[in-house]
Amino acid sequence: MSRPVIVTGRSRPHELLLLGLSVLTGLAYLLGSPPPGSVVALMPHWQIYLWAFGLLLSGVMGLYGCLWRHDAGLALAVEGAAMLIGAGALLIPAISAAAIGGARALFAAGTSAAWMAANLWRAWQIRGDLKELTP
Repeated sequence: MSRPVIVTGRSRPHELLLLGLSVLTGLAYLLGSPPPGSVVALMPHWQIYLWAFGLLLSGVMGLYGCLWRHDAGLALAVEGAAMLIGAGALLIPAISAAAIGGARALFAAGTSAAWMAANLWRAWQIRGDLKELTP
């Protein structure tokens, strides 16, 4: 039995919200907003910029992929790539916050890890959908 293809841009308002949050967070940190103390304590400044750029790139690409209507295959591929970039970017604060320890840092690490896991899950779904679209 064949899996149904997930249509881009529909029935995933939580994904669109998190992609929008990625854009806002990445842009804010790149423009000078102070990042969380747990991140600053463990990472050099260049890694903070890399993290912020990863969030921004993932958010922009993901929103583009979700809202693109002309080529479903290309849209899913862009969305999948955005999910993988976002997962990589979210690994940075997850490890930093977990290394700091404490209740607040562990909550931040858990939130980042859960968001990263959701990105990886979605990328896996997209991989399956793209396999069905290609003959």
